[in-house]
Amino acid sequence: IRHAFFRLLHAIVTHCFSSIFQTPPEYRVAVVSCILGAMRHTERIAAEMGLDILHKFLEHVQSDNNTAQMFYKAFFMNILRDVLVILTDRHHKSGFGKQAVVLKYMFSLVENGRIQVPLGGEGSNNNSPGNNKQVVVNFVLNMISNLFPKMSKVEIRKFVSGSFDQSKSLNEFKQHLHDFLVHTKEWSGD
Repeated sequence: IRHAFFRLLHAIVTHCFSSIFQTPPEYRVAVVSCILGAMRHTERIAAEMGLDILHKFLEHVQSDNNTAQMFYKAFFMNILRDVLVILTDRHHKSGFGKQAVVLKYMFSLVENGRIQVPLGGEGSNNNSPGNNKQVVVNFVLNMISNLFPKMSKVEIRKFVSGSFDQSKSLNEFKQHLHDFLVHTKEWSGD
């Protein structure tokens, strides 16, 4: 039943994408929550389906700039957090390739200035679109620091700056993520 539901969700995102944004906001939130739930699933097939759906969703959302900006404002940081969490979770190792594709795409959106709404949140000093890269950099730095408190700040900064390097091919980006994951095991005592 679960796989059939995720196939239905994939078909909706693939063939009826615009209808998602013609529904009330709570239904939109439910669709995104279902995608993230699939991605976080510990069962390999469900998790990989979730990552595929998420990547397709992110690509489709770019087709309408107003919709994209509204979506990024509401969901971008939460999605980034969830993808980074599953990247560093051993239960999701099998999805590494798809996680890398999604992360590379998300970092490229920030680096290329495709996100024009401020991601800094209410009351933030960095609450302007021009500061989105710095907001995301700080978010990732803090998140990784919290996940791996014994990891050196130098290693974390190296990972974050390398993540935004758009000159990297997908294979080079995967190697960058792989090297980071090796370092996380060293610092976590695994």
